[in-house]
Amino acid sequence: MKFFQTKQWSSEAGFTLFEVLAAFVLLSLFLSWFIPGLAQIRQAELRMQQRVNAYLLGYGKLQEVIYQAELGVEGKFAEPWSNYAWQWEEEEKGTLKVQTLTVKWKDLNHERQLRLSHTRLQAD
Repeated sequence: MKFFQTKQWSSEAGFTLFEVLAAFVLLSLFLSWFIPGLAQIRQAELRMQQRVNAYLLGYGKLQEVIYQAELGVEGKFAEPWSNYAWQWEEEEKGTLKVQTLTVKWKDLNHERQLRLSHTRLQAD
């Protein structure tokens, strides 16, 4: 009785060159569809994060301006958000006072902006 058996190599063991090339072609096709999709997801995530940052920064600045903790009409946010700038406008429409804060930033060579408005009725 043999405890160790040696395996004899046959001519059919392993993959042929054609099978290996076919596997590489299929893998490259999969990656050519998958990698651009990941890049688009990453860009969308970055744009959404910038938009959320702009909203949060703008909302805070809008509250500062409304309650007169900020007296300026434009400026930049402090680090690390110095790539975001803000501008304040106030307009009276009859008995309504519309206060608008615009936040601007650059995103991949495009200038983006977000507007936040606060409307209130003026008492006579």
